[in-house]
Amino acid sequence: MKKGLFILSLLILALVISIVVACSSYETPLEPTDTTYISYGGMRMRFPVIRLDTYEGNPLESRHDWLRGNISIESAVMEHTQQNMSGRMRGRGNSTWRRGTDKRPLRFRLDEPGHVLGSPYAHRDWILLASHFDRSLFRDYFALHLAELMDGLDFTPSAQFVHLFVNSEYMGVYQLTDERDIAPGRAMLTFDEDPAVSEYFLEFDRHSLYSDTAIEGEDYFMVYGRAIDLRWPGSGLRSDGHFKYAHGFVDNLSRTIRSQDWDAIKRLIDIPSFVDFYIVQELMKNNDIGWFSVFMTIRGQGEDRKMFMGPVWDFDQSSGNTENRPAGEVRTAELVVSPEGLFAGAYNYWYRYLLDIPEFYELVARRFAEVVNTEVAAAIQHVRDMYNEYFDDFDLNFQRHPICLVAPPSWIWILADVTQEIDSFSGHVEYFLDWLNARVEWFSEHFVPGSM
Repeated sequence: MKKGLFILSLLILALVISIVVACSSYETPLEPTDTTYISYGGMRMRFPVIRLDTYEGNPLESRHDWLRGNISIESAVMEHTQQNMSGRMRGRGNSTWRRGTDKRPLRFRLDEPGHVLGSPYAHRDWILLASHFDRSLFRDYFALHLAELMDGLDFTPSAQFVHLFVNSEYMGVYQLTDERDIAPGRAMLTFDEDPAVSEYFLEFDRHSLYSDTAIEGEDYFMVYGRAIDLRWPGSGLRSDGHFKYAHGFVDNLSRTIRSQDWDAIKRLIDIPSFVDFYIVQELMKNNDIGWFSVFMTIRGQGEDRKMFMGPVWDFDQSSGNTENRPAGEVRTAELVVSPEGLFAGAYNYWYRYLLDIPEFYELVARRFAEVVNTEVAAAIQHVRDMYNEYFDDFDLNFQRHPICLVAPPSWIWILADVTQEIDSFSGHVEYFLDWLNARVEWFSEHFVPGSM
């Protein structure tokens, strides 16, 4: 009997001890043992840290004037840490630069090419996207990640979340991306003095119409009311013949697409890139699709010489996040915000004509059916995983920029009314994911293989 009571007493004591340990563990949790944290500026971070330090400590206030300084990267992956790389830095962008003055997009150029954060190729030029108009911070990241998963586009800029400090001041969470330039691992083009042999990099860019420096006939040309920049070959390489050739090629392509002669169109376009580019743009309802940041290349020789679409770029005003409409555009705010309805297929005139061709429509429908439960689903899940895993890092951005408040900054007018009512980062991420899932559902019902 006494032995039994003794054993019972031991069991009760063990139970009490386990309860005390469990409660104390809950109330005073152990410090994380995750060694991927780094400390900088009194903050603990898991995203890498990029520091831009100008030599004179001058602020980065110009999109045109480079300032010399040092670029440093700190990462929990020791081989990615690089200190005091000399280079230059300046601002970049358009709407975000002009309106989001407290968190502006930037770029830096290393004096010597570098493998930045483990990039497979060494490059000099890098971009830091602010995503200041996108309070989920994920729209550009999702679009670039999805395009990378799809194999119809030859080059998609990488995307890596980082913390940025400029002259020791914390600026928030940015996305480090590749510059859209001609280099190994990026756009791979070949220059030739013969305009009919040389390859070309082009962009729909309405900003050129309002630029103080861009000159029609030298920097850009007009086709069916669209301003198209000749980004490469640059002015130091190209001749008047190169400019005239690129203009003529795009003009001929546009007339051929408008004719809807599928056999003739197939001889001028790279079909996989046109299809994948369209799916990413349409899925996101990218506000810029008809006018800005639409990139393409002319490359190949002989019968293989075609227009290729890509890379995709600039999605902060997309996927239900904007009611802003370019001047002269007749479209309702509801159409811009809703997860339903054609958008890229309505406001990009190439795709407007292409989607009326049964063969192209069928290619889009089949391709989306192929990727909706694989690449698209994986990209959506990746956003949710990143949000859950790195919430504390994202939260540092909103401690620095409390723009999720109900009374946000003056530039809020360009964003959708529905997003202005969301007062937390979590709410904006959930809105974006819910919007994407509804958009996928609409896309699947609208683009049905064999239905046209």
